[in-house]
Amino acid sequence: MVRKLPLLICFISGLIMFLQFFVAHKISSTLNQTFLEYWQIIFAFALVLGVVGYINRNVSQLKVKEDRFIKLTGLIGMFSMPILALIWGIKADTPFIWIFENIQAPMQSTVFALLAFFVASASFRGFRARSLPASILLGSALIILLSRSNIG
Repeated sequence: MVRKLPLLICFISGLIMFLQFFVAHKISSTLNQTFLEYWQIIFAFALVLGVVGYINRNVSQLKVKEDRFIKLTGLIGMFSMPILALIWGIKADTPFIWIFENIQAPMQSTVFALLAFFVASASFRGFRARSLPASILLGSALIILLSRSNIG
């Protein structure tokens, strides 16, 4: 019951958010707004927990002298981006946007490409085209994978 209750709450919340798009009623929109407000509160707590956990893990690994350069780079990046955003803002020609467009966006594309490769290789190993329906499903998955990636 301890594991099923949070899943049940998440399922009911998601179902209410989904059904809100199909029911045009004042109660529905009020309930949607309430869920969105609670979501912001939960997100703020999750962000604080994530930042504190990231700092604790990296600082403890810095003390052990384990991959110091990578850990130090991550901590410097995590602290410098909000500082740059507070000092210069997030408008078009600011250091924050320059770092985001020239460092963050290429790294994000690289991680996406690696993830797509791992998913494609794992699905190829685990899902062989042994029958006609399996081949059709594999072909449609390949088309979707190629349509969602930037080629060129």
